[in-house]
Amino acid sequence: MPDALTPISSDERADLAMTEYARQSFHLARGSQGRRGELAEQGITRALWCRRTDTTMRSLLCAVLDAEPNDPALASRLLAEHRPDGAIIRRIGATAAAPGIRLRRGTLFLSLGTMETREILPLVDDFESYVASLGRATRTHIRSSLRQFARSGLRHSMIVGEQTVAGEELLSLAERNIPKPVPRRFLAECLTDVNAQTTPFRSELRDAEGKLISTALGYLNGAYAMLVCQLNPRDAPRVGQAGCSLLHRALLIRDLIGRDVKTVIMVNGCSGMLRPYCRPVLAETVLTISLAPLSWLRCLIYVATRPYLWTFLFGGLAAGRAPP
Repeated sequence: MPDALTPISSDERADLAMTEYARQSFHLARGSQGRRGELAEQGITRALWCRRTDTTMRSLLCAVLDAEPNDPALASRLLAEHRPDGAIIRRIGATAAAPGIRLRRGTLFLSLGTMETREILPLVDDFESYVASLGRATRTHIRSSLRQFARSGLRHSMIVGEQTVAGEELLSLAERNIPKPVPRRFLAECLTDVNAQTTPFRSELRDAEGKLISTALGYLNGAYAMLVCQLNPRDAPRVGQAGCSLLHRALLIRDLIGRDVKTVIMVNGCSGMLRPYCRPVLAETVLTISLAPLSWLRCLIYVATRPYLWTFLFGGLAAGRAPP
C-alpha cells in the first residue's frame, strides 16, 4: 500500500518546485548543454516540473509531485507526454521508504529512499518581525552582531544584475573558506549557474579597508531568492556574539525583505545556522529510466558518472522490492 501523503498547499508546492528548479539549474552548470530548464504546470494536476538536457542524457525530466509517483494517472502520463530518457521525481510528503526497484511498462523505477531536506526559508514583511520569530539564542546573536556591525566600520553591499568573475579576491576567499576550502571547479559551476540567470546578485561584506571578508552568490526570481554559495574565511573577524557568517546572512535577509522577497531557497548547504528555521520537507526520490535501447545506454552513462547514486542502486537491487 502506498504511504499516506501530507497534502501541500499551492504556495508550498510552488516553493518546492522553485527549490527543485534551483537545484537542477545548478546541475546544468556542470558541463551541461542545451536549453535551461523551464518551470510550468503544463495542465498536469499536482505536478510541477522542469526539464533539462545535458551531455549524457538527451532529456531528463525533473518533477515535484504530491502524489504516488507510480500512479499511471499522473507519473506515467508525465513520462508519456514528454518521453524523457529518464526522470527524477520527488514525491513530497511521503513517509519513510526503503530503496527498491520496480519495472513497469518499459520503465525502470528506482527508489532512492526518503530523506528530509531543509532548504526553504520563509520570510515576512519586515526584518524586525523576522528576527523576533527566531529562537532566543539566534535572535540575540543577530541583534548583537548588528549592533557591533554598526560600530565596526564593516560595509555590506548588494550588487544586483551584474555578472561575477572568479578574480583573485574571490579565489582567495574560497581557499580560506570554513569549514573547508571550496574547490575552484565548484566555485566555477556556481558562477556559471548564477551568471546565466536573469537577475544575479552578489552580496559582499568588507572591512573598513575594503578587504572582502564574506560573499554570497545567488539570483532573484520574482518573490524568490536563490542562494547558491556563501564563502566565509577562517580568518574573518568575529562580530558580536557570532561570526561573520550569521551576520552576513542577517544583512542579506534584511536586504531581500526590502526587495519584497518572500522565500529564500538555500541550495548547496547555504542555510548554515538558519537551517532549523527552514521548512522541513520529507520526500522520496525516484529515478526512472526508459528501457528503450538508446535511452537505456544514456541512463547507464548518467548513473555511472554519479557515484552518489551507486549506493542507492545496489541497495535497491539487494532489497529486491518495489518502492512503496
